[in-house]
Amino acid sequence: MAEHEIQDNQPLRAVAHLPKFDGSNHREWNFEIDLVFQYHELKDLVSGTELRPEEERNEAGELQNDAAIRLWTRKNITALNFIFASITKKIKENLYTPGLNAAQIWTKLNLQYQLQTEEQLHLLWQQYYDFKHTAGTLT
Repeated sequence: MAEHEIQDNQPLRAVAHLPKFDGSNHREWNFEIDLVFQYHELKDLVSGTELRPEEERNEAGELQNDAAIRLWTRKNITALNFIFASITKKIKENLYTPGLNAAQIWTKLNLQYQLQTEEQLHLLWQQYYDFKHTAGTLT
């Protein structure tokens, strides 16, 4: 198990200090919750690089990797709890889709709100103004 495992009786204490994400503070919230994910060894799961293990069965049909699947499921639920505990009700309403895992929710939030941050808008405008068309090429 992870060295920094969440205690069963207080799973959301880790995000109590975070600002509630309300749609206008994506950069701050994203940075701080990312630190929580790193500390609790959930970053790979939330980024989608740690996938749910496929079921492995022996010849008798018995599940051989039940512990690995249960561990992934617990980590996924922990990450989902962290996300949902740190966002406002308005933001949650767009995320109530059955069957989505933490990585899918994380991606959905980032795609929806990352482009709205001032810094990202500034970069996009800079790219727009730096765009040059030369016959035969785009730079």
